[in-house]
Amino acid sequence: GYIWYNDSVTLLEGFGSAVTPKDVNASGVVVGQAIGTSGQWHGFSWQAGSITEFLPYIGVQFSSSANSINDTGTIVGYVEGVRPLGGGQWVSPEAWQFPNTSI
Repeated sequence: GYIWYNDSVTLLEGFGSAVTPKDVNASGVVVGQAIGTSGQWHGFSWQAGSITEFLPYIGVQFSSSANSINDTGTIVGYVEGVRPLGGGQWVSPEAWQFPNTSI
């Protein structure tokens, strides 16, 4: 995905593929989702060339998305996954605070 940054079109890259920006705040922090290093969709935040993949839950196959960020850095989105040992699927709304984007 691309954004307008420093008066030019900028490619968001740094991990995985299929980067999809979804929102940007007044400070220039971009959030969205991309296919991460694990092959799953993961939320991310990007600022001034630095991209952060939201960290996975340990032992759970999951995907996430960062859908929106406000000017105070609160990011909202969701996490969905499959619990180990046949525990079923789940979806959870999430809120993160930039720059601490650990799930």
